[in-house]
Amino acid sequence: MTNVEEIDLLTVTYVKNKILSAAKIGLYSVDLVIPTKHSDTVESMLEKIGYTVVPSVGETDDTKVLHVSYIYPQKNSEEKNISSATINIMTAGKASDVAGKSFIVKRILDEIILKIEKNAKKGISDEENIVVEKANDVYVLLGTTALEYLKEHQISAYVTDDGSTVVFKPEG
Repeated sequence: MTNVEEIDLLTVTYVKNKILSAAKIGLYSVDLVIPTKHSDTVESMLEKIGYTVVPSVGETDDTKVLHVSYIYPQKNSEEKNISSATINIMTAGKASDVAGKSFIVKRILDEIILKIEKNAKKGISDEENIVVEKANDVYVLLGTTALEYLKEHQISAYVTDDGSTVVFKPEG
């Protein structure tokens, strides 16, 4: 049995929020940067509630990066026992359901990324390679997780002075 009492509450809350935020934008996996002293316990806890966890790149002396996936949640008899003890970290099955219901957000993200990539392939300069959307149409992308996801694809987002438009452009 995993002893979740060994994990500080800040780490547990970080894990819970990162998984939920990623699922809410339609992602089925997320990288977590965990203090090395808690990484084995976090990995074990997540596996017991159905997540697939593998080490990822970016490890330092103080942290370990865990790639956590929930596209195909693992069935596990310990789900209820550990779930109640982990301050409501959703099971992998629940995270997968949330991600599946958030496909529209993921589609909007992918459309913006594809537009910028297509323009770049056509030879359009970074200064001219922009995607302009009404803020009301892309408000779901203005949260931290969606903006970090765009940043992973070297895309930044800016709001116009009047707040009615969001401009997406490659980082250059």
